[in-house]
Order: sequence, then structure tokens, then C-alpha cells
Amino acid sequence: MYQTTRLLIRPFEDSDTLDVHNLWTDPRVDPSRTSSTMELLQDKIHATHSLFFVVFEMLDTGAFVGMSTLSIDGEWGIMLRKEFWGRGLGREVAQWTLRYALSELQMIEVNLRVLESNVRALHLYNSIGFLEIGRGQGIVQMIFTRDAWEASPSQQTKSPPIQYAFHVCRQTVSSVQPPVQSVIL
Repeated sequence: MYQTTRLLIRPFEDSDTLDVHNLWTDPRVDPSRTSSTMELLQDKIHATHSLFFVVFEMLDTGAFVGMSTLSIDGEWGIMLRKEFWGRGLGREVAQWTLRYALSELQMIEVNLRVLESNVRALHLYNSIGFLEIGRGQGIVQMIFTRDAWEASPSQQTKSPPIQYAFHVCRQTVSSVQPPVQSVIL
């Protein structure tokens, strides 16, 4: 587990399923996601290409705030419950994720896709230093490189312990369930 100023960041556990499902299908968070997109969520939870699938909670109350994923190709995703928007918590998670991915894991880049209509998230990502690399069908693609991280004064802050990285990876890999049936067409 890891802590930011106000958050506990920890690996997803089965007991988080209901909170994650409710967040995933909340139309205020992402209007394009519904119960019918639950297969995508299950893929994220059990993906072998994930470096982490974490949830975050308020340190003071233990309240479920949101979730985040990072895949081996550097694709990062984050979702926060609407009740926690506008408090700077997304920035805390973003800065932790960048530090973890670019410093500890020595990834070359972190990339994301965000809804064009999500003005708040776009403002956050731009203010941190993500660069827009593409736009289409209502989606903005953005990237943050290790070179940008190394040039940033924020990279001087404390990095998460490497043991956390191994714990999260083991947690993700050990929770992967093999498919019931594999079909090659």
C-alpha cells in the first residue's frame, strides 16, 4: 500500500467489486459506460498486461474515492466518484502514478484517453504536462514522457517504495483467472 497526502492507494480486492461497479456505470463519471460495458471492466481487473489496478480511499475516513489502472504499454486510466471532484485528489493520483511509472518502473511514457467533453480532466492533464497527440470521435489522446518528467521539478518528490510495485504486480498476476474456453478462429 502507498499513501499520498490524503489518500491510501492499494491493490484492488474482491470486496471492492461493488464500489468499482457503481463507479464504472455512473453516467456522471463516464456517460459512455453502462452495465453492458462490464466486460471491459472485468478485462481490466483480470488483465495480464496490467501493471496495476488500484483503488484509493480517503486516509481520514476510509471512503472509496476511485480507481486507477496502468498497463504495460503505459496506458493509464483513472476514475473518481463525483462526490470527490474538485478537491485535487485526481492531481494527487496523477502525480503518484507518473512518479511510480516513470521513476520506479522506468517507463518511457504514460498515455491516456479522455472524453473531449471532460473539460476538468483536460485542464488537469494539461496543467501537469500531458501533451495532446490526437483527437477524434469525442476522445483526446495525451502523453507524458519520461524526458518531461525528468525536466519537471515535481519529480524531486519522494517516490513510492519499489516493494509496492512488486506487491501490486503479484496481486494483479495472481488474481488472473484463466478463461473458461479459448477459441481460435
